[in-house]
Amino acid sequence: MQGGMTINSIMEQVEQLKAQGNKAFSEKDYKLSIEKFSEAITVDPANAVFYSNRSAAYACLQRWEEALADAERTVELKPDWVKGYGRKGAALQGLQRWQDALEAYEDGLKLEPENQQCLTGKEACLSKLEDTTGSAGDLFGDLKNDPMFMQRIMANKETAAYCKDPVFMANLGRLMENPKLLPTLMSTDQRILKAILIGKGINAEFTQPGEPEVKREPETAKPKEEPKPKEEPKAPVKSDQEIQAEKEKELGNEAYRRKDFEVALGHYRKAQELDPKNMNFLLNESAVYFEQGEFKRCIEKCEKAVELGRDNKADFKQIAKAFSRMASCHHRLGDLDAAIKFYNKSLTEHRTPDALEKLRAVEKEKELQAKAALYNPTLAEEERNKGNELFKQGNFVEAVKHYSEAIKRDEKDPRAYSNRAACYTKLAAVPEGLKDCDTAIKLDPSFVKAYIRKAALLLMKREYTEASSVLDLAATVDTEHKHAKEIYEMRIKAQSDQFGSGTNNEKLSEEEIKQRAMRNPEVVSILSDPVMQSILQQMQADPRAAMEHLKNPAVAVKIRKLIDAGILKTA
Repeated sequence: MQGGMTINSIMEQVEQLKAQGNKAFSEKDYKLSIEKFSEAITVDPANAVFYSNRSAAYACLQRWEEALADAERTVELKPDWVKGYGRKGAALQGLQRWQDALEAYEDGLKLEPENQQCLTGKEACLSKLEDTTGSAGDLFGDLKNDPMFMQRIMANKETAAYCKDPVFMANLGRLMENPKLLPTLMSTDQRILKAILIGKGINAEFTQPGEPEVKREPETAKPKEEPKPKEEPKAPVKSDQEIQAEKEKELGNEAYRRKDFEVALGHYRKAQELDPKNMNFLLNESAVYFEQGEFKRCIEKCEKAVELGRDNKADFKQIAKAFSRMASCHHRLGDLDAAIKFYNKSLTEHRTPDALEKLRAVEKEKELQAKAALYNPTLAEEERNKGNELFKQGNFVEAVKHYSEAIKRDEKDPRAYSNRAACYTKLAAVPEGLKDCDTAIKLDPSFVKAYIRKAALLLMKREYTEASSVLDLAATVDTEHKHAKEIYEMRIKAQSDQFGSGTNNEKLSEEEIKQRAMRNPEVVSILSDPVMQSILQQMQADPRAAMEHLKNPAVAVKIRKLIDAGILKTA
């Protein structure tokens, strides 16, 4: 057995570049660190660690776009590695894309719930979103329902000119639908804020284009006056009735804690009579009704509380609380659509982790209900059979539709996924086909046909080593050898395609084989293993050592993968 390439030299080069990049990073020479990791990526483009490290270096230089691109590549190469999501969240934070950063950190926490970087990042994003969406929702949350908003914009010469730009109009439309986008849109289009202020009538500081600036007469000099000491802001003086109302509320709270709800209601109603402009007493009443399970009465009280709060300019946090409680009531009553609607209203007023978590829980519940409503194995079987007939006729597009409907009706049947993957193979939709094969294998690990179809798709991607591994699995689960011929023929095709051009059977050069193999993370991992490096050296020095090492099943599998990849050749 002889080496098709110098294994040790390649791995030494990769490790050397990695060490140099890490050293430069620790010395805060981030530009050099980026250079070294870039060189390492050229040699080993499938190593997620190099992209992750380079992303960190870009972030230290505040080159956020490059940091994000490398973080996304890290996640793509190694989706089960929490570090990639941490890098992605940090880059998105640098770009001030707070919502996207929050989602990246939450994806990381799904893998590692106690990861400190993701926990800290998530907390920072929630805090920032609370600051930005609270104020934006309070000031600009009613743009869509303001009949004068667009009229004011069109009446202003400068902002009317903005409206001729379709990009600006698209951004303005998105903002009117979702005020939470204000910080993101402002960072990419400075015209947005000016248009909003003019549309809301807050345009005193803007001079119309072409209009002369108003010149003010200079003021005559006045003798300097001694600065007056600043007065501390005085707390608003409460009336006797307001003071008495607070006392009634406290008595009501004490009764509420004792679960003496009727007494609590009496005190809250008395407080409302004494201070009829305070929405909080209505919220207190609604809390009692919620505890009693009288959800419709609770909703009524919350609606009155919101109306009263709007009329008297109450704190938006209290408005948010009313909407959130209404959402909880609708959830208890089984109206998930209404629950989602009012949780969103609550988040528009004031964003809190609790309301966001409840919203997502309800959305998930609604999704599960929708799937349960569709479940019908009989219809699934009918749709799958229709897909089979269309597949035989060569109508793969229509067959996909029927297989998709079968999956909706019974998402636990692996056959529909495998059959749809066969259609995707014919349509050259490789990513979709691989996803369906993986799903079918996950549902039934003994489903031989799914392995074979996955191997065929991998051959279309020219991932020969991975295809060979999948065929090994297919042969393992094919205990009755029903598919032995098909697996054998596919192995021959893989070997032929791998070491020939695929058109005229021209042999690839060793350098081309090397480059193709080094794009496979599994091959790189085997070559990086110190134990395997030692074994390969022994096999090169003494071919007889190969026989001993091949007795170890784990080593034999790895040797087979290197042979399939063209890294090792048989004499």
